[in-house]
Amino acid sequence: PETSDWAAWLLATNDHSELRDGKAAVALATHACQLTGFNNVQYLTTLAAAYAESGDFAQAAKWQKRAISVAKATDPKLVPGMPEALTQYESGRPLRESEITAVPTHTPRRVILGVIGMMLMLIGAVTVISWLVRLARGSRRAAA
Repeated sequence: PETSDWAAWLLATNDHSELRDGKAAVALATHACQLTGFNNVQYLTTLAAAYAESGDFAQAAKWQKRAISVAKATDPKLVPGMPEALTQYESGRPLRESEITAVPTHTPRRVILGVIGMMLMLIGAVTVISWLVRLARGSRRAAA
């Protein structure tokens, strides 16, 4: 969920339009939320930002309200900056990283862990692909 959330956050809130993809952000953020039972404040905040980027501001507001509710129940110190994003979504504006004054849940440590997770996933994918290539080459040699 950490890697999905990290990637979704970047795809939803990046200041550079060419790097944003609302549809992919929603899919990744939904995946992170599903894996945590829709009870992780950080992941819910990302899901809200993803929906806003995709243009579905009603869903963005819904998930931001859920994030605020979960934060009140689990970590009230996160709540003070959260209504600002809700107001932004209700006014039909997506969130951008340059506009964020405080994002206590997306710390540098989490970003670093996300990068490490993505690197490990890529290494795993390359390993599987190279194994499949070797397997296919071996099958061709055996057939010849």
